[in-house]
Amino acid sequence: GYMCGMTGDGVNDAPALKKADIGIAVAGATDAARAAADIVLTQEGLMTIVEAIQVSRRIFARMKAFIIYRVACTFQLLVFFFWAVLFIHPSDYDSSYDDFWSMPVLALITITLLNDGTIISIAYDSVQLSKTPEAWNLRVVYTIATVLGGVACCSSLWLLTMVLSSADSSSFLGSLGVDLNYQECMTALYLKCSVSDFLTLFASRNHGFFWEQRPGRALVAAFAVAVGVSTIFAWTWPFGDMDPIGGTAIVLIWAYCLFWFLVQDMCKVIVYRFLHKYNVFGINDSHAGVAQDADVEEEKVGHQEVGQAKSSSSFLKSLIPFGGGATKSNEVLDEENKHGPPEDEDMGSKKKKKKGELTEALL
Repeated sequence: GYMCGMTGDGVNDAPALKKADIGIAVAGATDAARAAADIVLTQEGLMTIVEAIQVSRRIFARMKAFIIYRVACTFQLLVFFFWAVLFIHPSDYDSSYDDFWSMPVLALITITLLNDGTIISIAYDSVQLSKTPEAWNLRVVYTIATVLGGVACCSSLWLLTMVLSSADSSSFLGSLGVDLNYQECMTALYLKCSVSDFLTLFASRNHGFFWEQRPGRALVAAFAVAVGVSTIFAWTWPFGDMDPIGGTAIVLIWAYCLFWFLVQDMCKVIVYRFLHKYNVFGINDSHAGVAQDADVEEEKVGHQEVGQAKSSSSFLKSLIPFGGGATKSNEVLDEENKHGPPEDEDMGSKKKKKKGELTEALL
């Protein structure tokens, strides 16, 4: 089949702009041409289209990272407190502890405010542009967010049982000399939830491992401020209801969070590869552009190779055909390569040959 693109600037171009698959009104076009076009250029040249496509794909990638991070953090906090309140009773570990697990409201507010600060930095994050158009696939987004939040939630529940049993010298923390009272247990969980939430941001940015895509400076700065404030609060906590914890406990919690962050990131990569391999939720149909998906695409196309344009003009032509021309589908091009040019071209060359013979005869 054919995809037709048309550029124009006058009233006489309006019908063609309206009929074309992509109608583009160039700079200085009349109102009629602008109304009929799909894209209106405000500057000379076609490079503005390339910039618009790049900006839109950059925005899309940041929005997707934001949603995955937001859902994962919410999942971790809600499920953690829901499960801890219903099924983990601190009084079972020590009769002096409360019957139900709780955390001061001020601690939750602090976590939320610092999370919001790191979320803002996503707008300035460096992202990897997709090579092809993308469409929203919320089932994939929520699946990845659930995996990230689920791993963080399970690690928080496990740490809760560890700190509640730290008074027992035979427990893991007790053997390391870390003995926490109930107020210190709340501080330990506050630090753990904060750090694991902020680390999840790096796992939600791409399909591959977190080190494969360099984060933006604003994101790194926001992360450093957030974890720094959380660590200082855990060490000093001046607001009551919770007691500060020592440096040994802070170091152990940080090491614990980093370990589970690596597990979290690995689980994300495994799930992404599984989704791509079996095209779960149609992920290969809605997204086939990031570099991490290249292996999946190679398996899909087999021996066929997709060429990449080196110049910006070639990139532009691969996206949208201009000047009223039409681009042929891959099937049509393959057919022409096998059987030669169309018959219309052969007929044209024959007519030119006959015309030349007739001219020679007349002379």
